[in-house]
Amino acid sequence: MIAVNDKGIQEVGNINRFVQGAALIYYLALSAIGHLVWELIQLPYYSIWNSGTTEQIIVAIVHCTIGDVMIALFVLLISVVLWRSFSWPANLYWHVALTAVILGVVYTGFSEWLNVYIRQSWLYASSMPVLKILGYDIGLSPLAQWIIIPGLVFFALDRWREINVAAMSERHQAD
Repeated sequence: MIAVNDKGIQEVGNINRFVQGAALIYYLALSAIGHLVWELIQLPYYSIWNSGTTEQIIVAIVHCTIGDVMIALFVLLISVVLWRSFSWPANLYWHVALTAVILGVVYTGFSEWLNVYIRQSWLYASSMPVLKILGYDIGLSPLAQWIIIPGLVFFALDRWREINVAAMSERHQAD
């Protein structure tokens, strides 16, 4: 059961798994929408925008968005495990959220390095703003993506959580 008091939302016993599952679905849905929009906006920063066919561009957008959602899921799960917040989102919400954002940025930096310099799976257009990290130019847009999109998603999910957990707490108090 969840209690809402002057100390915020606190777990009393186990969180309702339905609410937890709904929070995960909401998180993934918002992540998918946000990352799809970002992928569409940042596409001109990659060489495929000028050199790829329409089919290649569509495949890249779909592939990258699915990858982003998978990354979002795994960084969230890893963060929950690291904080041992198995009742998330009821407990340690912002600890888990901040850790997930950091892990997302770190993974994205690694992935950009791997795919640009080692695998050569994609190339930046000359318009891509870059940060020099450990001697490599890493795209600023994908790094910013993993700060901005998860940040917005976690803020929206926090609002959803406040509304739904408070309603659930009121129902439990009425019982």
